[in-house]
Amino acid sequence: SVAVMGGAAVLIPPGPATINHVAIPLVLFPGVWALLFFYACLETRLSRCSAALLLLVVANGGLIGWHFWNTAQLTAAT
Repeated sequence: SVAVMGGAAVLIPPGPATINHVAIPLVLFPGVWALLFFYACLETRLSRCSAALLLLVVANGGLIGWHFWNTAQLTAAT
């Protein structure tokens, strides 16, 4: 849940009020959670479900790490 929210905040660019990249993931979170929950409940093979959810968590964690790495590089350069 936290990885999906953090990854979505990195993917969505800030809007004119600079809060869209935080507000939109908050609004979309219940739908994303429901989709993942029902997928986990309806999937017949637990290993495939675990692999898919683990891949999603790793991908979102990578996005968050990449964002922090680039932010740190820009901060260090100034």
